[in-house]
Amino acid sequence: MGSFTKSNSLRKTLLFAKACRYEKGHSQQVARISVKIFDTLKPWHKLGNTERSWLQAAALLHDIGWSQGRQGHHKASMEMIIKTTQLSFEENERILVGLIARYHRKSLPKDSHKYYSDLNGATKRLVCILSSFLRIADGLDRSHGCRVKNLRCEILSDEIITHIKTRELSEEDCQAGEKKSDLLEKVLEKKVRLVWEVMNDRLEQRSLK
Repeated sequence: MGSFTKSNSLRKTLLFAKACRYEKGHSQQVARISVKIFDTLKPWHKLGNTERSWLQAAALLHDIGWSQGRQGHHKASMEMIIKTTQLSFEENERILVGLIARYHRKSLPKDSHKYYSDLNGATKRLVCILSSFLRIADGLDRSHGCRVKNLRCEILSDEIITHIKTRELSEEDCQAGEKKSDLLEKVLEKKVRLVWEVMNDRLEQRSLK
């Protein structure tokens, strides 16, 4: 799915991720899938490079909270992102990046949640949109096997079809991707259907939903 665009912001994000002992393969795979979804859905969300950089950073850092233990690691990731001085983002940006990282698992955004409750309506929606891309991307690599090789989203009147190319079909990734499409369906107000294509000598397809 291509390499990362080099920038000072990205270099600092990667340095911080390494300092937090992130799982490089999984985190970079989730980042690639997240920005691929962002890019293919741009005709719908119309967001720019700044928002894309926040999503990419959140994806790379979404699991750094593991350094403090598995329980509640999504919240730990958020706090670590917000409190660090090692990223090239201002505090208000770190809050957004931290919230996006937080919502890669467990609860969907709620007005009662720390930091999220302080945002205005437009910014809350922005967090929901970017979190929805990260959330499903994390599900599509639930196995940490980096099996997804390419992806594109097709916008139809009543649904979004996500075409996923993989070298090997993983039941774990299929089920998690479907489950974690919940926030994307909410922000799009459309059903999300996953279509898996196995890239081998004989093309095989599997459609979910």
